[in-house]
Amino acid sequence: MKVYAIVMSCVLTSLLAPAVAKAEREVSLEEAHALATTQNLNLLATQEEIRRADALVMQAWGRLLPSLNAEATLTVRDQATVAKIGPTELTFTPRTTWTGRAILSQPVFSPSTFLAARNAQDARAAAGLDVEAARRALRLTTASAYYAVVTARRIVEVSEHAKEVAQTSVRDATARLEAGSGRRIDVSRAEIDVQDAERRIAKARAALADAKEALGLILGVEGPVSARDAVLAAPSKTSTVGDGGERNRPEVKAATLRARMADRAVDAARWALGPTLDTAVALAWSHPESELTRDVQWQAMAVLTVPLYDASRYGMIRERRAERAQAHLRAEQLARELGNEIRAARRDMETQEIAVRTSEKQVETARETLRQAQAAYAVGTHANLEVIEAQQALRDAEVGLAVAQAEWNIAAVRLAIAAGQVP
Repeated sequence: MKVYAIVMSCVLTSLLAPAVAKAEREVSLEEAHALATTQNLNLLATQEEIRRADALVMQAWGRLLPSLNAEATLTVRDQATVAKIGPTELTFTPRTTWTGRAILSQPVFSPSTFLAARNAQDARAAAGLDVEAARRALRLTTASAYYAVVTARRIVEVSEHAKEVAQTSVRDATARLEAGSGRRIDVSRAEIDVQDAERRIAKARAALADAKEALGLILGVEGPVSARDAVLAAPSKTSTVGDGGERNRPEVKAATLRARMADRAVDAARWALGPTLDTAVALAWSHPESELTRDVQWQAMAVLTVPLYDASRYGMIRERRAERAQAHLRAEQLARELGNEIRAARRDMETQEIAVRTSEKQVETARETLRQAQAAYAVGTHANLEVIEAQQALRDAEVGLAVAQAEWNIAAVRLAIAAGQVP
């Protein structure tokens, strides 16, 4: 029975294997972008920074809102403090005392705390811009992985077609040899070409599997994901993007916000040397009531704090000034770097377009060369070496075209993102 169960398990596995293979997920480019936006783990982790910033905003504004605290104390002494005055015995301190107090506090004047709350709000906005920048970067990563799958699949197709052509050459060379008009070396060359094609197919299939796994990882999907598009179309014309697009980038906006926060931090450090005013109302009760205290009493307080001298705060002002200068310089440097990125992306876009056009011509030339070589071999004026070389040249040209088309599309996405045009 155990042997029978093992055999049936193997049979079922072999029957279900094709079905499992067919269950491989296939997505379009837009579907890939949608999945990556909602399921990519790195992006989800970055989005948690917004929640953290929201919590910091709540903490910062909470320091300006009223606070209510309550406390209770149980005191047990070794003995009560009593005094006998005539026939009356007075208890000044009972042996066991319960006391409680509720305090309502409200800051009235605290400029540095207010400025810190404003900075927390700007930090929240900057966190949102950081998430937007991460989302745009993920869009480029997703597009690159998607095009990698399309390209790898095209290389597999080219390699498989090259093997079929090589096998045809083997049959032709064998037929000529058997007819007495061919040579053994022609058959050997054709067989070597078939073996080389098989090696290339194995490498291409492995590369395709790796590309699918990488796409699935980026999309936050377990297992490989295939691309639905069979061929790569020419990208839209975005090479006309003008200068100044870097100002639309979320990275620049976030850096500008952080520079403004640094300005406000300097003001907060200065106000730390100024006075602050706080108010509080306290309600206290004690049990049992003694001769010196009432069971319930309240008091109101206003506390004005005026710093007279604190050398560390002057050092803090200098530190905040240096941080402000750094923030403004970094914002300007970032804007310049992104402007250079746009110009480089535009040049790359134009270069890849030229590469695609050149590769298309190379494919046409290689096909014509192969046709001429096959015609010359058919009439016996050339050996099959020229045919094999022409087949290899055509295969390399088609692979080069597939790679160039993918790089062209990736360059278009990179340019659009660099110019801040991708939503």
